[in-house]
Amino acid sequence: MSRSSKPATRECGSVTVEFVLCGLLMAPLLLGVTGVGLALVRDIQVQQVARDAGHMYAQGIDFSPVQTGNRNLLMRIARSLGITETSPSKAIILTTVRFVTSIDCKAGGYSNGCANQGSYAISKRVVLGDSVNIKSAFGQPPAMDSSGNVQQSVMLNDARDRVDPFSPAIAALWQAQWTANQQNGQLAYVSEVIVTSSDLAWTGFAGSYKTAAAIF
Repeated sequence: MSRSSKPATRECGSVTVEFVLCGLLMAPLLLGVTGVGLALVRDIQVQQVARDAGHMYAQGIDFSPVQTGNRNLLMRIARSLGITETSPSKAIILTTVRFVTSIDCKAGGYSNGCANQGSYAISKRVVLGDSVNIKSAFGQPPAMDSSGNVQQSVMLNDARDRVDPFSPAIAALWQAQWTANQQNGQLAYVSEVIVTSSDLAWTGFAGSYKTAAAIF
């Protein structure tokens, strides 16, 4: 006696349809989770490089162009981000910020005060990577020498050299110290790491920037 295979065939077809429908829902979800995971990994890498670079810079390590050994060391630390001396759309920006006081103005020859007195100005800026397309969130000095030093007269009088924005917490601390102790030469060392996420293009993050900053 022969048996019909139609019920089994119908059941197999139903399973196939269900699998396809589930696949249509699960595939975008899987890709989205993968993309978010990669983005989080990139964020962690950027933050870690910013902290490491800022810590070394605050300890007095010179990363000016003539110090190729120090710059190469920092490039090795940032290797996971693909940052090199000539890498496009990627950069490490190191900035020295100075709180300009009346003592600074007098030392610069301005006994009656200077335009940037009581403000935060850039005294040095070093960029490793793309210095043309990548800009700092802490302002741009109007002029620097080959080592990244800002001329004293510019730091004291040129409003374009002021740091804006700056950490309110750091600003409040400096102002309190100056009021209480008249301490001069208060410095902060700012490290910024800015990279594009071109490796995440397939997830729709193409062209977006990952940025981290550390202040010491």
